[in-house]
Order: sequence, then C-alpha cells, then structure tokens
Amino acid sequence: MATLMMSPSRYVVAIVAFLLIFNMYLFQRVVHLNGQNEELEVSLHTSLPTAITSELEPATVTVTNTVTATTTVIPDKTTGTVNTQDDETFDSSIRPLLAHQASLSFPAKIWHKCGPKGVDEKTQQLVDLWLEKNPNFRHELLTDESADQYVRENYAHWPEVLETYMSLTVPILKADFLRVLILYADGGIWSDLDVSCEVPVSGWVPDKIAKDTEHPVNVVVGIEFDGWQFTSWTVMAKPHLQHFKAVIEYVVKQLKALAVENHVTLAGITKPMIPDVVAVTGPQAITMSLLKSVSEETGEDITKQHISQLKEPKRIGDILVLPQAAFAALQGGLPTDQGPYLVSHHYSGSWKNDVGGEEGQNPPAAKKTSPSETS
Repeated sequence: MATLMMSPSRYVVAIVAFLLIFNMYLFQRVVHLNGQNEELEVSLHTSLPTAITSELEPATVTVTNTVTATTTVIPDKTTGTVNTQDDETFDSSIRPLLAHQASLSFPAKIWHKCGPKGVDEKTQQLVDLWLEKNPNFRHELLTDESADQYVRENYAHWPEVLETYMSLTVPILKADFLRVLILYADGGIWSDLDVSCEVPVSGWVPDKIAKDTEHPVNVVVGIEFDGWQFTSWTVMAKPHLQHFKAVIEYVVKQLKALAVENHVTLAGITKPMIPDVVAVTGPQAITMSLLKSVSEETGEDITKQHISQLKEPKRIGDILVLPQAAFAALQGGLPTDQGPYLVSHHYSGSWKNDVGGEEGQNPPAAKKTSPSETS
C-alpha cells in the first residue's frame, strides 16, 4: 500500500513537470495564434477595397429604361459610399448654344425623309444629284419608322417634345417637326425629296462672308416666293443652336394650342382642323421663331422687313439669309438679279390633301395620349 503512494518529493516533481509541459503548450499556442493574426493582417491589408486604401475614381453607369441616360457615380472619399450625381439636369444632353459657342463648321451631312411609298425613280435621281454635287457628304434617308426611332433616341431627355412628336398622326406635321428636331440635334442640311441641288454646298456661302471669322454664319436659309418667309424645304444649320431650340418650343406651343382650340388631344388633330400648316409647323413657324431668337441674341428688333425682297445675301446676326433665287427660283419666276440658283424646289405638294401625306395613303391610327398633352 505504501508503495502505491507517491512520496512528497515525487509529487512536487510531477507537479513541476506538468506545469512545464502546460506552459510549453501555452507558449506554442500563443506563437501559433500570433502567426495567424499576422497572416490575417496581411490578408486584410492586401484585400481592402479601393474605396478605403486609395483615392477614388469616378465611374460611369449607363441606365436604360425606354430612354438611355448617363449618370455620374462619385465615391465618397471619407466614407467609402457612393453618391449619384446627375449631369446638371436630366434634360441637359443637348445644351443650346449661342452664336459664339457654335461649332466652327457645318456638318457635312444631308438629311432626307421618305413617306410610306418609299423613293420612286424620279425622286432617286434628285437624291443622286445631291450626292454627285457633294461627294464628300454623308447622307441619311429616314423612313417613318426610323424617323420615330431617331426622335426617341435624341429626345428622350425632353419628354414634352418626344410625346408631342409621337402623338402626331398627320404626316406633314410630323415631317415638318422632324426637320427642326434633326437640325437641333445633329445639324447639317435638311432637304425635302422634291428638291434638287444645283450648286455644291461649298458654294452656298459667299467667300467674303465665309472668310469673316469674327462673325461666323451658323444658319443658312433662303427666302420663299412670298418674299419674306424662310423656305423650309432646304435649311442648313450647325447643331445644338439656341435658335432651333426656340423653333421647337414654338412648334410645340402651336400644336398644343391647335389641339385645345379643337377640343382634342394632339393625336386627335386632323388635317382639316389646321387653318394653315405653314403657320403651325412650316415656313412661317420657322421664320417667326428664328427672327425672335436672333432678335433676343443680338438685342435688335429684327422683323420681316429686314429680310423682305432681298437682292443679295444678308447676314442677320449669325443667320445668313439668301435671296429668293437661291432656294425658290422656280416659284419666284426665275429672277435674274438675285444671284445664282442653288437648289430647285420641284414642289410635288403630296401632302396637300385631307390626310396631309402622300396621295392614296390612309391616315395612320391615332395613338393613345394623356390629357396632359393638350394642356
């Protein structure tokens, strides 16, 4: 029995040995844990997001919903969070430009629009003449469908304009409106299909005026056969001009007033309701709004008296007004005292019917619109 019992000295030795072994175990655990902590620190340091470890770079996000818009995303340097900031206002994708802000040159592009019948042989010859006279110009021929898509893409930022255009069911109103929408968004030369180019576009602006870089020309228009209205069948302009923003606003106002007067929505407007197309969307609408816009920009009261019965080109602000012979020689009796004939308008007049479009075509179905469109 006594042999089974441990002597005090052996008891002390056992305790000491146990403590030594236990302390060695604890030491190894501490060393192991410290090593893991160092690895974790290194891992955390190398895998921290950019928002915390370095200076943040703005990113661009494109959001698509019926319309395509661009929003700038700016990370916050202090919190690492992201703030979205629209580019000024949402309708700022086209910023209207004053005369001194316009581009230096006119876009070398010709725009045409055909109706549902397409382009016949005679019309194609007129189109080909444009390209022969201006071989370095780009050309785009829009159809009803591609014109609608063009307006959707370029005016999604301006819902009032997009809704107004898409609501119209009278072809001539849409065609008239389309030309000013194109001239504002892209610039270049709009020409009706029944117009032939007689002189290359490079010869439209007289050398003396073209070389005056201190007073650049941003719009080129001709005079109608009535002696004072600007022709709408051919117009040349630089893009994004405040002048054509003013024309767009004028046309929208005219169309809404016409709808209210007839107690219909914009989609309910028909050709017989329109007293005079030229005053709503055509030459008179363009003339009145351009004269008002250039008056505001120059600080002068410019009226039709300033452009009536011209014999030679006249610059009004940054708008070059050509005499009747330039764009309307055939309608004006082929005058010989007003300079060269630049284009000839063959005046098919296919819209002059109750439909307001090509003969033999049924009017397009009215599209649903909200009551707010006539307000």
